[in-house]
Amino acid sequence: MSVETDQQKLGVKNGYIEGQNQARCLNQEKDKLVQQEIVGTLVINRTNAMSADTRQRVKELRVTNHFMTMAEIARVVGITRQRVFQVLQEEGLPTKHLVRPVKKYQYNCLVCGKISTNKFCSKECEKQWRQIPIVCTKCGRIFFRSTTQLLHNYRTHNRSLFCSKDCAGKWIGEHYGFKSFPNHVGQCVKRKYDWDEIWKRHLETGYSGVELSKRLGIPETTVSYILSHYNKPRTNNL
Repeated sequence: MSVETDQQKLGVKNGYIEGQNQARCLNQEKDKLVQQEIVGTLVINRTNAMSADTRQRVKELRVTNHFMTMAEIARVVGITRQRVFQVLQEEGLPTKHLVRPVKKYQYNCLVCGKISTNKFCSKECEKQWRQIPIVCTKCGRIFFRSTTQLLHNYRTHNRSLFCSKDCAGKWIGEHYGFKSFPNHVGQCVKRKYDWDEIWKRHLETGYSGVELSKRLGIPETTVSYILSHYNKPRTNNL
């Protein structure tokens, strides 16, 4: 009997403890619900209190300036960007801002005078602008050359510039030709090889230019030039 009474007492005790635990859990859940209700009412009251001014400010900023982003509006008003998005959606205002136009300067073309966003209206005008006017050393005519051509010709033509090959040839002939050095006119220039002897040897033997160059030890191109100079047909017979 004593064992049964002890078990009954233990069961009653355990049931009492379980009942207390359940009651404690219920009380905690009730406290949580009450706290949530209190927080919700506070948030609602706070949003209702500041929603009028916030909405009006957000609407004014969006209507007056379409280029402001939602982040900029949020920084000005002092709320989050998500809240700005919600207000704009509720008021039926656009949430996307307009892109600010890039300021483009306008220029008058330096060649033709047309107005464009670049300094030159076309590549032709830019190329024409980069051309430098030059006076021909021979005839005095004005012509145009690029900077690269000017520097190259200025170095190679002894600081003289010409509009054409004819003017260059005439000027070079006047300054470096026989007219500038009359003492050289009529003088016989000593040649490295005796042309007459090579031509005579060709007539006597009938050798070709290749064979003569081998026998005389003269370059083949030199022998061919000497034979062609006498305006005589060369024979290919050995």
